Amino acid sequence: MVTYHPILPFPSDIDRAYFGAWLSGFTDGEGCFAASLRTQSNRNPTPGCRFSISQRDDDRHIIELIQSFLQVGKIDSHPVNKVNINRKPQARYFVDDLDSLVSVVIPNFEKYPLVAKKSCDFIIWSKLVLLSYAVNQRPRPRRRTDSRWAVEELGLAKYLVDALHEIRAYQTNCPTGNS
Repeated sequence: MVTYHPILPFPSDIDRAYFGAWLSGFTDGEGCFAASLRTQSNRNPTPGCRFSISQRDDDRHIIELIQSFLQVGKIDSHPVNKVNINRKPQARYFVDDLDSLVSVVIPNFEKYPLVAKKSCDFIIWSKLVLLSYAVNQRPRPRRRTDSRWAVEELGLAKYLVDALHEIRAYQTNCPTGNS
């Protein structure tokens, strides 16, 4: 079982604007804007969105500092992998709840824009997060097998997930029209 610890306050001796800009640069190299379509039994697929950064566990303090800056998300650990014995233990910071993604993560990267190729990932991913958030604000359907998602919205979600995966293969420009 994974134990999550409380989020520490951000150190007062670190300039928040400096750190916000640093985090965008760090995310350009080390971050991940992930999206997938999850299928639960007897239900239509629904998008899942996550922002994460992983580092070797001996750099866990950086992961904890990022969490304290954003004041959302969780940190978990990944031990040495039996398949890849040369891999060192990892610490991973992640945010996967839509409220935090919409109210904290997206505004942070809008305030401190990404400048490398992950900026395109962010554009596509943030559209999916905002769509998922809007759909999630609707009342739950009465029947468990019914979906909040309209067919057109699921089509758009699938397009965005596919676009995000495709653009990672080899990035030349954004399929959303932004380059």
